Amino acid sequence: MIEYIHIPEDEEIEGGGGAYQIREDILQHNGRALLCVRSEAHGNLSFCCGCGCTAAGTVFVKGHVLDWKAENEKGELVSRLETIGDPTEQERIRRLIEARYGTSNVQF
Repeated sequence: MIEYIHIPEDEEIEGGGGAYQIREDILQHNGRALLCVRSEAHGNLSFCCGCGCTAAGTVFVKGHVLDWKAENEKGELVSRLETIGDPTEQERIRRLIEARYGTSNVQF
């Protein structure tokens, strides 16, 4: 189990060569809620692959939701998640995400 601290989705995060935003999505997988975090990058991202693309994205699969957005002692919204370590299940989820978002850049 891990604790995931939610960050504001409308906040633009500056990085070397561009900026990005975070989007949280809940997908249903095998009857369970699965938290996926998408990064949506904008700007000259030549640092990523040398192509100078204007938008790129990665989907980070955080895990199955056990407890959603409880406030911790610091006032942060925190979710408890069960990570996915099984390679067979990771591959199934990877295919689901590729079909939904059109990206093969999936991280566990």
